[in-house]
Amino acid sequence: MRAKGLRIGRIAGIPLYVAPTWLLIFGGMTWILADAYLPGVIDASSAIYWVLGAVTTLLFFVAVLLHELGHALVSRAQGIKVRQVTLLFFGGLAEVDSAPSRARDELLTALVGPALTVGIGLLFGLLHALTRATYPLLAAPARVLQHVNIGLGLFNLLPGLPLDGGRILRAALWAMMDSPKRATQWAARMGQWLGILIMSAGVLLVVRMELNIGVIAALVGLSLHQSARAAYGKASLEQVLDGRTVADLMQPHSAMLSLNDTLDRLPQEMLMGDTSGYLVGEGGRVVGLVSLRRVRRVPREAWAHTRLDAVVVRRDEIESVSPDTPLVLALQRMTGNNMAQLPVETDGELEGILSRHRIATFVEMQTGARAER
Repeated sequence: MRAKGLRIGRIAGIPLYVAPTWLLIFGGMTWILADAYLPGVIDASSAIYWVLGAVTTLLFFVAVLLHELGHALVSRAQGIKVRQVTLLFFGGLAEVDSAPSRARDELLTALVGPALTVGIGLLFGLLHALTRATYPLLAAPARVLQHVNIGLGLFNLLPGLPLDGGRILRAALWAMMDSPKRATQWAARMGQWLGILIMSAGVLLVVRMELNIGVIAALVGLSLHQSARAAYGKASLEQVLDGRTVADLMQPHSAMLSLNDTLDRLPQEMLMGDTSGYLVGEGGRVVGLVSLRRVRRVPREAWAHTRLDAVVVRRDEIESVSPDTPLVLALQRMTGNNMAQLPVETDGELEGILSRHRIATFVEMQTGARAER
């Protein structure tokens, strides 16, 4: 299952989560506003500064949430399943089952986020203009939110993945190349170079003793570079798996274990690492899957009296795939649910199991063969 963070609610049927690291940004922004910015623009008590700092920071993250919901709702309108929206250390993430199937759909999905963010910034700018002469306690936070949202929206338009500008670039290259994977690789390369450029600028600012902005720039650049590198690796992986289906790599169905079996009865090939999971059944049907990762959490001396029922991943917690499912899609489901293996079924009839280990081995063999050519 996925590590989802803390659930905060649901909007339009989409689950909303915040990552634990988000609290660091929330605390840091609140402190900067309450201790450094607000005392210089309004005259109030320390308590008021902290309340306004916290409210301003919270409203900023509401804007980030609306940005990601914009992406999510456009994706859903295109027939793509949206799993959740998560607020992260930097920004947010709308998790979907698959990418848009057309370049113009990708373009529309990418544009809606920055448009919303800039629009929110303009609304706060209007609020600042209406209140700056009479309600400074409203005007000061509004001005912060105006600049932060407009700045974030424009920053997001930089042409490199994973930024929205990178997705716009990807859509344009996709339309020209007629190859979404090659377009993704080019846009991801641009994201890596942008990350290096921003990191370098951050280091230069630190050297010039502009520590706060320098450290932030360096962290943003590092995060961008790592995300872009991951996007490039994903695109390269999809290129290797292109045209392959689950039937090519699944392991044939073998006898299932029982929930009442103890861990010391696990097949030797699983314990040796030859397979990363084993199906558990009851009355001839699959009720779950036991993974080597969960088994290893139990002390070896306790295996003889620990039943599989205590470590099994239940059937309703895992998805199944059919033999004709594209390998790329099957791997996305494994990754999205943090599963190392999936049952393979046809019309409810079990046919085998697909493991991430076999996919990784296949990719290594393919990339090794290509390198030797």
